[in-house]
Amino acid sequence: NLPPSSSDSVSDSNSHTIELLVKPYPPVPSGGFGKFLCDLDVGETAPLIIKPDRQIHGSSNVTDRWEKVCLLGGGTGIAPLLQIARANLQDEDSKSEVIMVSVNRGDDVLMKQELDALASAHPDRFKVHYLDTSEGSRGTSEFIRGAFRITPSTPIPQDDELMILICGSDGFVDYWAGGIVRDENNKKVQGTLRGVLAEIEELNA
Repeated sequence: NLPPSSSDSVSDSNSHTIELLVKPYPPVPSGGFGKFLCDLDVGETAPLIIKPDRQIHGSSNVTDRWEKVCLLGGGTGIAPLLQIARANLQDEDSKSEVIMVSVNRGDDVLMKQELDALASAHPDRFKVHYLDTSEGSRGTSEFIRGAFRITPSTPIPQDDELMILICGSDGFVDYWAGGIVRDENNKKVQGTLRGVLAEIEELNA
């Protein structure tokens, strides 16, 4: 789970800039940094902290690690997932297939142009699906089965075959996969699988 201002840039040792996806959500207790950034005038500055690499099952590597990488994002949570998609597609050694589900409300589809461009440039390795929740439906296990191509005949995924990564608000993550918990180092980690993904039997083995 990342805050409402997330980088969508892929690391480049020759680049001296980063690109941010920022949405001006209304300020809330201990929040509202996105609106603060959007209210800045040209030339003003803001303090930023670069987080260390996120460890996923003991490694920060996200390219050519799994046969299929399934990404499920809501709101500005799409930005770090776009980083992962780009990293895999730009890595000449990576053979990973990447499937993205972007969850939005109505026409508020963040990064749609960038996602469609990736799908057009990599039709054999990247697929994107858009889930509109404006009509009240928050998404079902059947939708995820279809988007991620998980069927009753799908073999039980091994560690190097399938990875599903989710990014969005705490409520978003809780709905799809169960709540975030804190480990012994007070870092956020995925708790017991619950929510929509827990309804897919092949992921519960």
